[in-house]
Amino acid sequence: MITHYAVRQVPPDVTVVSLQGSLTRGRNLGRVERHLQKLVADGSRKLVLDFSGLNSIDSAGLGLLLVCTGTMEQAGGQFAVAGAAGKTKQILEMARLQRVVSVYPDLTTALAALDDRGHRASEE
Repeated sequence: MITHYAVRQVPPDVTVVSLQGSLTRGRNLGRVERHLQKLVADGSRKLVLDFSGLNSIDSAGLGLLLVCTGTMEQAGGQFAVAGAAGKTKQILEMARLQRVVSVYPDLTTALAALDDRGHRASEE
């Protein structure tokens, strides 16, 4: 179960959602999904889930990541996961999630990558 959930804006235009606990099947997962969808509906186009405080994820959590990826693609935005470690990182790797979702070792790297991709897209 998610024990802590925080949203913050990182200038100029990235929304970071930090999760602590477990991203697993249950009511909290549904709340997280609804909140993420609301962020996109309200205009967030660069969204990073900070997993540095997450200690596990199950198939329902993986499904949430796929839903978020599809939602952001439809909105023309960018979605990434950062900071997964330990068991969470192993599960993401076993599921080969990096083939579908941008996965970064830490938040700093994810923010730089999203900023760089945004600049390149606007220059083309």
